[in-house]
Amino acid sequence: MGQIAFQDESYCKGNHCWVCGNDNPHGLYLKSYWEGDESIATWKAEDFHTAGWPHVLNGGIIAGLIDCHCVLTAMAAYYNDKLPQEREAPDYWFATGSLKVDFLKPTPIGKPIHLRARITHMLEKKAVISCFLYSEGEACARGEVVAVRVPAGAGPGK
Repeated sequence: MGQIAFQDESYCKGNHCWVCGNDNPHGLYLKSYWEGDESIATWKAEDFHTAGWPHVLNGGIIAGLIDCHCVLTAMAAYYNDKLPQEREAPDYWFATGSLKVDFLKPTPIGKPIHLRARITHMLEKKAVISCFLYSEGEACARGEVVAVRVPAGAGPGK
């Protein structure tokens, strides 16, 4: 894509999150990028990510993908115009304040999953982000995340 994934930026060092962290050896390793004023990510589930029905992605994983993609979107937006030293030693992280997910249709396993998110409100200490999860061009889930700014000392790796 020619750009660095949010998860690979210096402000994300020490992220052990199962969905979006680089420092979790068993993680999903979601990678998010800017595309204009939206953030995008693509990820592909394996057979062991199934729900109760074969070939359908587990709803908890769907919620986790939406949550992490949105929280990292808030972080990327916050650090976008910061100086390199502020990015290298971040004062703040973002954490999930609330998560709402609507499951629109089953999400198949074995097909690429695309996430597309947009910040709807960016305030001093929180951001509201809306997100859609697609498979084969069809919306399978939509979510809204309130990401809250927290001191980096309270975040991962501390």
